[in-house]
Amino acid sequence: MKKCILGSQHNSLAGDAALPRYRAQYFMRWCMQSLLAALLFTHTSLFAADMPDWVFAPIQLNTSRVVFAGAGESYEAAQLNALATLMTQLSSQVQTKQDLTLSKQAGQSQHSFTEHTAVQTLTLDINGLEVVQQYQHAGEFAIQLSVTRQALERTLLDRITEQTQLAAPHPQPKSTILWALQNKSRIAQAQRYERALAGLKYDTHTQRQQLQQQSQLANRALQNAGIRIIHPHDLQSLAAALAKQFPSSTDEHFWLKVEQRSFTAKSSQNLLHRLVVNLSLLDAQQPFSPYLNQEVTVIGAGRTADAAAQDAQRKLLDYVSQDLSVWFFD
Repeated sequence: MKKCILGSQHNSLAGDAALPRYRAQYFMRWCMQSLLAALLFTHTSLFAADMPDWVFAPIQLNTSRVVFAGAGESYEAAQLNALATLMTQLSSQVQTKQDLTLSKQAGQSQHSFTEHTAVQTLTLDINGLEVVQQYQHAGEFAIQLSVTRQALERTLLDRITEQTQLAAPHPQPKSTILWALQNKSRIAQAQRYERALAGLKYDTHTQRQQLQQQSQLANRALQNAGIRIIHPHDLQSLAAALAKQFPSSTDEHFWLKVEQRSFTAKSSQNLLHRLVVNLSLLDAQQPFSPYLNQEVTVIGAGRTADAAAQDAQRKLLDYVSQDLSVWFFD
């Protein structure tokens, strides 16, 4: 499989004689800091005053519709931010982290916990969005959107079902490891969709249980999994980025063999540097059977050869730092 990414402290004072000068300097510094703070506050206040109140209002939920808003540098960005805000507010209503402390007193188990709201941004495409109102001022855009509750629930449920209906992995340990690597982030995303759907008061008990089972299976599979990165010495940076993506353990199940080739060329305005990386996932035991092969190509551009090479290297590291389900298993 081939991928290609194109681009472009003050000193101590001696004697009382220094005190007046020190006080004057301190007073001037305090004045400047106060002025700067006032200017920043005024700028923020003016910006907030320029925007209509509905931009900062929480989402509105009723029996039939959901109304929400967002702002950005364009109407498209404002809509994306509005959708992100919608998902964040819905999911954060039910997403909590519990610090659980167990103690035994008089033979009874007592539970005490502290709840911390964990806000995570979650976006998705929703059919049937309607624009309620728009606003533009000084390069800032705002938009208020509306969607039927039924359409939003259906969209979220469809995304969750895509994951819950996924076939279970083969019970063979190595197959389970690969399944876990491919689906761990997808499961986490589906769980966030489930929390957002629950925020709409939709009964998600069955879906929550299914996703919890998948999450537990993935965590168990990766707990002691080991994938060794095999690479030439000059690919240390790439190997370090890949090592963050794959589990490590003394019990090696796979080897990931990394090879890289580079090419240079010229365009009308820039020098080009192309990197071709071959990744081979092999069984760590004889006969070292291949499980997966992936090829990634990035092209960097710059005024000089070094600039082009650095641009290509940056794009490569950015690309392999994405979730594995995006580029390694697709």
